[in-house]
Amino acid sequence: MIVRPATSDDAEACRAIYAPFVTGNWVSFELVVPSVPEMEERISAYSKSHHWLISEIDGQVVGYAYGSPHRSREAYAPSCDVAVYVDTAFSRRGIGRTLYDALLPTLKAKGSHAAFAGIALPNDCQPLSATTAPW
Repeated sequence: MIVRPATSDDAEACRAIYAPFVTGNWVSFELVVPSVPEMEERISAYSKSHHWLISEIDGQVVGYAYGSPHRSREAYAPSCDVAVYVDTAFSRRGIGRTLYDALLPTLKAKGSHAAFAGIALPNDCQPLSATTAPW
């Protein structure tokens, strides 16, 4: 397994890994799978402000992790949010842990002192769609 910084060329693979977490359960807290250009923008923005890493096995992107701003107010600047997504075909192989082990020290080096992750278990209910969301 190789862990490396993400590039815009990884956007399509990241989107493919992320999509089931949007459409199949509540884990992502998003209702619509982002487009490839949106993923490119996220990779670019979070790589500049924090960090975005890719995990590859035999040249295939199998997971990614990133840090992002925690909140917009200045007092939160030393804090960040973190997330990791792993292709379900490669789950339970230590990829997420390996990504976090690489990500957290880089965030600390960039000045983050606290990292927050939202954790949600998948469940059997059907996720809301953008058209059925109650808000």
